[in-house]
Amino acid sequence: MGMFWIRAVKDFKLHKYLYLMALPMIVFYIVFHYTPMYGAVIAFKDFKPTLGARGWDSSILTILFIVIIFGSF
Repeated sequence: MGMFWIRAVKDFKLHKYLYLMALPMIVFYIVFHYTPMYGAVIAFKDFKPTLGARGWDSSILTILFIVIIFGSF
């Protein structure tokens, strides 16, 4: 381990409650500020309704998911 990781682990152990208090705010920013960026990216894609929002052939995926779901019974 490098010197950085040793110091980082020591700092985390020393200030674990501070990091624990910051965790809800970090999760908040990820969920409400970075997740909606998917909508901004998809706005500039060439959308084809037959392929779905992500551009995958949904008929093949539908068959695959049905085989996976019903194959487990």
